[in-house]
Amino acid sequence: AIKLDVNIQQLMNLVGPQMYSKPIQEVAVKELLQNAFHASRSAGATEAHPKVIDITTNPEKRELTVSDSGVGMTPDIIQKAFFTIGGTHKEGKPENTSGGLGLAKMAFILGSERIRVETVRDGIRSVVDASSDEIRNSSFEIKTSPTSDPSGTKVTVKIPRTYLNSEGLPQEIYFSSRPSFLNNPLIGPVKVRLNGQPTKLGVDLEGWQKENEFDFSWGTVNLYVDPRRVDYPEFNILSSGLFQFE
Repeated sequence: AIKLDVNIQQLMNLVGPQMYSKPIQEVAVKELLQNAFHASRSAGATEAHPKVIDITTNPEKRELTVSDSGVGMTPDIIQKAFFTIGGTHKEGKPENTSGGLGLAKMAFILGSERIRVETVRDGIRSVVDASSDEIRNSSFEIKTSPTSDPSGTKVTVKIPRTYLNSEGLPQEIYFSSRPSFLNNPLIGPVKVRLNGQPTKLGVDLEGWQKENEFDFSWGTVNLYVDPRRVDYPEFNILSSGLFQFE
């Protein structure tokens, strides 16, 4: 029998320049916010008692950090949800499923200069602190230690200043103190703060009205309507509460 063989290192080198076709920071914000959102739901967050997700940006250090007080991750979950191409981690309800290292996560994990994952679950702290080269070469470790700290996860991504384009010339990489993805709607039992300040993401729907609910064999569709009338309305599509596309 013939099987498909993949040279992971060569694949990453080929995909590398294309990782920057979409801003790495924007991809990282969406993916990390989604993970924090799911972890907060799994921890029992409700609209009456929402969890807080903190996002901080440091333009000088070019670092993006996303922190939550969700259920945290074990080393096995870190491996499956962060460092397995195409893998997934399923826990609890379907909306709390975390995707593995697909193309989006591959972009910011391998396109970043460095990534640090610090998470606590059931009294065990797990830490990964690795450069993109160490991740590419699988030369990083998940270090664990006992702790009395509460559960939660903090991920910091360091974005490079430049990359080499297809012509071999240095090109600057976008970094913003306020990623534009945070202008999109989010529906669910969390409050999101950016650099310590509240954002409009989360429980507050800015006056939107829930008009209808449709049940299908594959899930439920909720229709929310902004009562402000406009001539050319925009339709935002969300999946499990998180914005996907317009």
